[in-house]
Amino acid sequence: MRVIIALDHSECSQFALKSAVSRPWPESSSIKIVHVLEPFDPINSAANAAQWSTWVETINTERRSSAQDLLDNAVIALKNRHNRINVTRKLLEAALPDKVITEIAKRWSADVIIMGSHDHRGLKRLLLGSTAMSVLQKTICSVEIIKSQCPSTSEQYNVLVALDQSTCSSSLFNTILSSPWSENTVFKILSVARPEDEKHMATDVDEKKASQLEFDLALKAQMLDSRMKSPCSASFEVVAAENPKKDILRRIEDWPAHLVIVGSHSHVKSGFRKRFLGSVSHAIALDAPCSVAVIKTLESQ
Repeated sequence: MRVIIALDHSECSQFALKSAVSRPWPESSSIKIVHVLEPFDPINSAANAAQWSTWVETINTERRSSAQDLLDNAVIALKNRHNRINVTRKLLEAALPDKVITEIAKRWSADVIIMGSHDHRGLKRLLLGSTAMSVLQKTICSVEIIKSQCPSTSEQYNVLVALDQSTCSSSLFNTILSSPWSENTVFKILSVARPEDEKHMATDVDEKKASQLEFDLALKAQMLDSRMKSPCSASFEVVAAENPKKDILRRIEDWPAHLVIVGSHSHVKSGFRKRFLGSVSHAIALDAPCSVAVIKTLESQ
């Protein structure tokens, strides 16, 4: 597994690092820690231009040093916990962090990008969470957005898996089975059915489809239990999808979930391709009070 951890100096970014450190990564994993240093160049002035330039360069030197310390400390934290996996770091200077992170992920063929995002609403959400949301929209790989600190290993870690009946949901579930999870993880599978499916399920013909759906979900829950080897049982639920975003968000808060996993189609040329559940994955990433993982299924045009 190839993992990119995009860091800055924010608290939520440190939550993302701690989340990555706590996972039981396979020894074959490669982790690249990336920090993008945005240029510091305030409005120039004709007066004392030389002195101004010297001051800006001093500030930039200090910022580069701080960025290197951030990366070094992150590498140490990961290597102390996972001394057999390959961990590298990369410091880049660019005006558009989202573009740089997306390009690195593409060149390196990353499987997932892990990064922090502020849990704000309204204008603050748009301003402070813009980098994570932009990366989610532009990259073709999966993205995990960490918004809060994970529970301690002694506490239950609740993961809500939102599925529909599309091909991307099948890929999503396979990704979950192959991903590293701590022993305190408990899963709940939420199957989001299309409105037209709900109407059909009222007929005798489609009662079999409903029964098959429940059977498939029960099988998935058993597979998760077997994967985790935990006494905590995975559960499942089927809901109508007249407002999938609202239904998912309500169940996140009712449980409550620490992480919600949703699927999305990722198109090679057009990037973020919206489908039934994929159309709400971006909205869930924005509005969920917990961390969000968007698992993308790659499609060719």
